Amino acid sequence: MDDVFAKDDRVAKEGNYEQEMDELAEEGVNEEEMDDGLPQLTFDNVCVNVRIMTDDEDDELQAARTNVRKSKMGWMEKSDNRDGDANEGHTNPYETDILDEENPEVDEDDRVNSGSEEEDDSNDSVYYDSDDLGSFYSESDEEYKGDAMRRPSNRFWYDPNTQVPIFGVEMIFKNIEECRHALSKYATVKKLAVHFVKNDKSRVRAECAVGCPWKFLASKDGKEENLIVKTYKGHHHCHIVNQNRMATSKFLAKHLLTRLVSQPNMKQKDIKTLCRVDLKLNVSLTMCKNIKKRVFKDLQTLYTNEYSRLHNYVEELKNSNPGTTCIVTASRETGVGLNHFVRFYVCFDACKKGWLGGCRKIIGLDGCFLKGLCKGQLLCAVGRDGNNQIFPLAWAVVSVENKFNWGWFLKCLKYDLPLGDGKGYTIISDMQKGLEIAIEEQLPEIEHRMCARHVYASWAKKWKGEERKIEFWKCAKSTYVEELRKNLKLLELMGDEIVQDFLDYDIEKFCKPYFRCDIKCDVIDNNLSETFNGWILEARCKPIISMLEDIRVQVMTRLHVKRRMCTTWINDVAPRAMQKLEKNKNLSHIW
Repeated sequence: MDDVFAKDDRVAKEGNYEQEMDELAEEGVNEEEMDDGLPQLTFDNVCVNVRIMTDDEDDELQAARTNVRKSKMGWMEKSDNRDGDANEGHTNPYETDILDEENPEVDEDDRVNSGSEEEDDSNDSVYYDSDDLGSFYSESDEEYKGDAMRRPSNRFWYDPNTQVPIFGVEMIFKNIEECRHALSKYATVKKLAVHFVKNDKSRVRAECAVGCPWKFLASKDGKEENLIVKTYKGHHHCHIVNQNRMATSKFLAKHLLTRLVSQPNMKQKDIKTLCRVDLKLNVSLTMCKNIKKRVFKDLQTLYTNEYSRLHNYVEELKNSNPGTTCIVTASRETGVGLNHFVRFYVCFDACKKGWLGGCRKIIGLDGCFLKGLCKGQLLCAVGRDGNNQIFPLAWAVVSVENKFNWGWFLKCLKYDLPLGDGKGYTIISDMQKGLEIAIEEQLPEIEHRMCARHVYASWAKKWKGEERKIEFWKCAKSTYVEELRKNLKLLELMGDEIVQDFLDYDIEKFCKPYFRCDIKCDVIDNNLSETFNGWILEARCKPIISMLEDIRVQVMTRLHVKRRMCTTWINDVAPRAMQKLEKNKNLSHIW
């Protein structure tokens, strides 16, 4: 049988040899350049793909011969493809290798003698193709793809943001504190009598009430800090409770931190009511006092750390937002050597370019209180875009709202935009303390409007009533002087000296007939600034860096959303402006 296979092999090789010689002759290859019917392959024209080259001659020789064999096989495959259907009967070179393996005939070049010729043949080393031996190394990523696939793990991480914790075997906790807090949260929210049986640095074991099958066990996994749930039985056969051993002051302080940060001055009885309403827990006033102490201590540490890193935050803003103006000032206390925070100002480069490129030449100024542990004022400048919506410009954190801080804020704003002496621009504001004087000093040529809503709030303290309110707004929204005089006569009929009290306020600052027309904006209120203050209400309850970061992210997101919305406009006119135009067209027949 071996002779038959050998004979068939020789016939196939001879037939294949003659065809290959004819093709090489047509391609212009000389016989001198051929060895066994193949072009002479040298080390220079063979790509040796070896990851690590060593000084061992046998390893280098094995790698070189492996690549030569692969190159020969590739050349023979190309030759077979060119022959097409004409060579259907010739033997596949891979089949030839298989036949050779059954009756191997090793050439002298493929044999390396480790000793003398008299030594036994078992000492000879034969170099086979790595593919034939099933080597671990392969240039094909798909060859061992199935064998290299990892078995999927059943482990999963605990989510600390979940409202009601859900446990399971193979759940992973980051550390022991997270595991303890999760169990306390589970017992408090579920109102169950869960308690610790073992609670040390390496394991946590918890059980429920007597007779309840619920059990929990988590321990460390090796040398890591992670805890893995090893045992968990989630069924309960117990009743709910309103006094829980797991609801300690430490847990409640962490659980109610967000609520107490926004209201740091909450009283003890209010905390007790909060626990009873939200958590259905009955806690004592002593525990409420301990909760407040823990929250205050944590907040004080948090605020101190953020104020100490404020200069680093300024440098990071300047590096990540080129062209941004960010200023922080501090005062050094004499004899102590500590810097105390005074003011902070920021105006991003995108806000500058956006306002100068496509917003109306009107700026709304307003201030609001910070609601965190450290009190202060947040001054803001808000523009109005082409669609009559808010466009944040700049904001500053100061200790108090006065003439000096408003002047410093306007000076920084005048430098960034730039406004010069204010000619051709308009500022609208409420009746803030010291703001009017600061505007006259920093921007003497600017048009200053006052919010009519705040004027009415002050005027209505003496003159109340719905009819008087309607006549007040008719006077403020009059479009020309004669209409204003007509409305003032109607207002005079509603009370003695009512018009005089109305004229005591500077009507040129909140009535339309006296507004400049080149600004292209006839608003008489500062609602956009009030909207911005309400928009960042949640951020105003946080420490300074967290607050500033939240405001930055909100402004950045808004600019991106509004920019995408502009691509949906059906024409070059903003939707709100078009809506106002159509409304005035429908009312034009009254004239």
